[in-house]
Amino acid sequence: MNSKEFEERLQLNNFSELETEFQKTKNFFEHLNEKIKCDEVSLRFPAFCLWEQEIRIKFPTFKIRIINHKKSHSELQELLKDVGIYSIYEETNVVKLPGLNPVQSTAIHCLEVGLDRNIRTADKIEELLNDNQIQTQRCVDSGHYLIPIKVDEEGYIKIIQK
Repeated sequence: MNSKEFEERLQLNNFSELETEFQKTKNFFEHLNEKIKCDEVSLRFPAFCLWEQEIRIKFPTFKIRIINHKKSHSELQELLKDVGIYSIYEETNVVKLPGLNPVQSTAIHCLEVGLDRNIRTADKIEELLNDNQIQTQRCVDSGHYLIPIKVDEEGYIKIIQK
């Protein structure tokens, strides 16, 4: 599965397949045994090279969306302090249907390694927010698993060991 196909298949009913592709790709690059150039990565895998410094492997995950709520990022972080790995940010260009009126939207992006862990993290986030009378919406999304690289003089990738 290549990078474009991953994006096209990013739907909940494909998450198991996308997770399998992520794990295979992660294993391939963490145990790289063949020569591959940066421009080949996105053609062969659900991944891409960024500035010839890292490979970003796409994985399926969730974001929890909060619409028109006034909690600050620091208040949300305090509420979710023991939940897991996530990122909080403001989303742009989110509108309310049918009038297409813009709304304030905060996203909590689950960034665990592994679909099972992201499901548990999303469940915990929703539970805590709902317990605090904050309405949520779970959305499918993708994250990036980073592997640092160097590119040699012939253009081939070399993995930098962590």
